[in-house]
Amino acid sequence: QRGSAIEVTFEARVPKLHRQAELRTMRKVSAGGNITYEILSASGDGAVRREVIARYLAADSEPRNTEETAIVPSHYRFRFLRSTVQRGRRIHIFQVNPKAKRVGLFKGELWVDAQSGLPVHESGQFVKNPSILIKRVQFTRDYQAHEGLNLPVYTHSTIQSRIAGRVELETYFSSSLPSVIADSIP
Repeated sequence: QRGSAIEVTFEARVPKLHRQAELRTMRKVSAGGNITYEILSASGDGAVRREVIARYLAADSEPRNTEETAIVPSHYRFRFLRSTVQRGRRIHIFQVNPKAKRVGLFKGELWVDAQSGLPVHESGQFVKNPSILIKRVQFTRDYQAHEGLNLPVYTHSTIQSRIAGRVELETYFSSSLPSVIADSIP
């Protein structure tokens, strides 16, 4: 959400090397959509923080056109799989397949709240890798609805790296909803 800030904690593990790290940050999104991170605390292996978490932060901070990766019929084919009830709400589950191979698009499942139409869960595998050093990226992402917006609360990514093997990255968005800081972020 533009003009907001939310606390985000990253936990990264490289099982093959028996290394892990954690970074607690404040993620700020300016009114213009620029993303910056302020480090609040860091622990664990420095190389994992630099090579895994810092690379993710750099990629997330790069300007991009979100319209190119939006989960919409012009980018994806949708196939209804089933409905379920979670926490008293009906959820429709769709299989999604991108119509083109582009960075940021994925093949997998999309769970949508039947009443609001907002996504509550996404999972799958990216169809094009952002780097030659990455073989495959699989992820799950959970959302929470707030005032008509859908905000991420948790993401788990498993990256198959050509150098370090499997890398796991978990992202926890603050349990409190983001504070809007209008005009205080450039």
